[in-house]
Formats: sequence, C-alpha cells, structure tokens
Amino acid sequence: MNKVSLFYKNIKENNFNISLTIWLSFWYFITCIILILTQNFLFNSFISSFYNQTEKVTLEKNIQEIVRLIDRKENPNRSPFECLFFEVNDNLFFLVEDVTNRKIIFITPGMFKFLYSLRENQNENLVSPDEEINIKQKNSKYFYYVKKEIVHNNKVLHIEVLADKTNRISILTNFKNRSSFISLAILITCLILSVFISKIILSPIHRVVKKIRSITSVNLHERVDNDWLPQEIKIIKNSFNEVLERLEDSFQRISQFSDDIAHEIRTPVNNLKGEIEVALQNKRTVQEYVDILHSNLEECHRLTRIIDNLTFLSRSEKHNIHIQAEEIDIHQELLNMKDLYDGIAEEKSIEISVQCEKDIHSYVDKVLFQRIISNLLSNAITYNKQNGKIILIAFLSEEYLNIEVSDTGIGIPEKSVPHLFDRFYRIEKSRHTSSKNMGLGLSLVKSMVSMHKGTIEIKSKEGEGTSVYIKFPKKPLN
Repeated sequence: MNKVSLFYKNIKENNFNISLTIWLSFWYFITCIILILTQNFLFNSFISSFYNQTEKVTLEKNIQEIVRLIDRKENPNRSPFECLFFEVNDNLFFLVEDVTNRKIIFITPGMFKFLYSLRENQNENLVSPDEEINIKQKNSKYFYYVKKEIVHNNKVLHIEVLADKTNRISILTNFKNRSSFISLAILITCLILSVFISKIILSPIHRVVKKIRSITSVNLHERVDNDWLPQEIKIIKNSFNEVLERLEDSFQRISQFSDDIAHEIRTPVNNLKGEIEVALQNKRTVQEYVDILHSNLEECHRLTRIIDNLTFLSRSEKHNIHIQAEEIDIHQELLNMKDLYDGIAEEKSIEISVQCEKDIHSYVDKVLFQRIISNLLSNAITYNKQNGKIILIAFLSEEYLNIEVSDTGIGIPEKSVPHLFDRFYRIEKSRHTSSKNMGLGLSLVKSMVSMHKGTIEIKSKEGEGTSVYIKFPKKPLN
C-alpha cells in the first residue's frame, strides 16, 4: 500500500515538470481519440442498423412474393415455386411446409443441407436481421434467416427463408477494417498536428518569457512588448509590466535614498572633520576648545537623529512598532504644542491659533500624536512668511478625528506635492533655510499616521500657503 501511495505521489510531483506543450498535445490527442472512436461507433452502428433493416425488408418481401406465387393460377402446369426459383438469385434458399398436412410443398435444392449444418453448429452462422449485425464466421459463410407461419386457404404454411449474405457482410467487414485503418492514420496525423498547434499556441508565451529574462536591473525601464497576444497572456504581460514599474520605482527610490543618506551623513561628518582639523592646527584657549566640542556634539546629535529616524521608519514599515493608544484631550494637547512653539514663532512674528472644542477626546498614541503635530508646526514655521499665521483645527466627524494644520507660508509647487512623503525629498535648495532639515519629517509623519490606520493629505498653492489634513479613526485601536 505504501509503495502504491509513493508511486502516485511521484506521478503527482512529476506532473508539474512536464512541458506545457506536451500537456496540450496529450489532451488534444486524447480528445481526438474520443471523438474519432465515438464517430466510428455511431457510424458503424448506423451502417449496421441500416443494413439489418434493409435485409429484413428484403426477406419480408421475399416471403410476400412466395405467398403471392402460391395464389398464381396463370400456369397450372408449372409450380409457382419453380417460377420463383428461377426468378431469385442463387443466394436465396426457402422452404414451404404445409403444417396442416405435414408435408413439404417446396424446398430450394440444398436447403436441407444448409439447415442441418446451421442447426448442428447451433446457428453460429446465423445473423438475425432483428438485431444489430453481429458477424460470426464459420466456413466463410454468413446467413440471414427468417421463418414465418401464415394461414392460406385454410392451411397453415410454415415458410423459412435463408439468405446467403457472405459477400455483402464481407464487404461491410472490409469497410469497417478500412475505416479503422483510416481512423488510425487520422489519429497519427492529429498527434503530429497537436504538437505543431501547441507550439503555435504557446509561442506568445515563449516570446514573453524571453523578454522577461532579458530584463535586469540595468534595463528596468523596458517593458514587455504590446504585440498581439491572447487575452489570457495579456493579463500576465500587464501584471508583469506593473511589477516592473514598481520595481523600477523602488530601485530609483533606493538609489535616491542611498545618495541622500550618503549626503546627509557626509555633511555632519565633514563638519566634524573640519572642526577637528582646525582645532589641531593651532593651540587654542580652553573656551575655544569647549566651543568646538559643543559644535561637534551638535553634529553628533544630528547624526543620531538621522539614524533614529531611519530606524523608526524601517521598523514601522516592518510593523515592528506597537502603538499605545489611550484616550487623550485633543484640545489640551494642541494648546500644549502651541505653547511649545510660540517662542520660536515669535522670532518671525508668526501667530499660532487653535480652533477646537474643549470636550474633544480620542484614542491615539500620545507620544506619536505630539511628534506628528510637532513636525507639522516646525515645517509651518520654517516655511512661513514674516508676520504669517498658523491655524490648528480639530473636530470630530462620524468616524474620524480630523486634524488640520494650515499656514500662510510660501507654499509648495504642484509638481512636488506627490513626492512630499518620500524620504529625503527636498523641493529646492532655496527652501532649506536650515541646514538641520533632513527631508525625513513628512515621511515620519505619514508613517506615524499610518500606524494609527489613518490618512494624511497635503494641499498647497505656491505663494499662498499649505494645509495638511489628517484623519484618525475614532474607534480604539487593538
């Protein structure tokens, strides 16, 4: 039992290694076999049935002719059966017996011999016309046999007709043999055609596979050609092209990310290196060394922030950070963030205002919520105009806590808005008023909003200002 199971298991496993061309050819060939066998069966059945019915009608007519001849009175000196004997062919034998008087009225010469032979052999050579032709050969002879009793002139006549159909059945048998040979030839032709047709059908797949294999990281911009393809293969082609687009975008992001992170790290490292080299060139006072160390410490803090932010983004993408959602007073939190940034905003005469009802509460991670608002306020102050305004708005809708941070700053070009959440993305150098800007702030904000299963959207008009819209689900997060 184990060997049988192992055998079928091996067959099942090996099926997946069989060429698709072979599979298609095999099933096409099997289909042809079924169709041809069915056609032959139906055709032979029809021919046999038609042949049997024809012979039955012929024999019935012979019996009717015998009855008709019995009634003939035109030639009283000549037996009507003798007339029949000369009128029918040599392949027809018949017997007319008067059952009432128990005597044979007429019998074809040789009839007894045939009947005796057939009865001795249990009628193996007889083929009944009431049934489908079932050829049984003995001594190369085939017969149709019909017997019938009729009442004629107050006499019961027993009539037997024996028809030698050897030639016709031989022709029929020969026809069936030829039909089988032709069917075999057709099957062989179908097998050859099935392989050829399968290769034609699969040729688009081979072209697609060849093109796919030619695409590497060097030519990710290429796509699978839009030549004529079957609908099913077009789905595969389109799906693969979509994968290529995502891969190309990912490679570009990785390449840009590598360049940006190298630039971001290079700047503080070069600053550290330069300050240390300057400090070592000449002797300095203690206070000068202290100032240099403070500057170096600031650059170290900058490096630490870059590493921490990248680590946070990486962990959030892998879902390795679990938020601690709790019910907080949104109005109070916004006021706290306003108080925290009022001092920085006053340097540019920027007014920060809060529009929020006092009884608004929601379930969010308090620390992450503060970081989100902090990042948005920092950007709003950095890119705002002198004497500008910043508005913090919060309200509850049916399913969400809605937060809006709007400013009257310099705005963002429309073409740059879709890329604002990309890591290290910067619009232009003229916007970087601070060398501390790393281009990670909005990436962090989006990541933290996504961790709350929320959404974030930015709308901006260059020269007029920017608005950030955030939605947090009202329901507590599991």
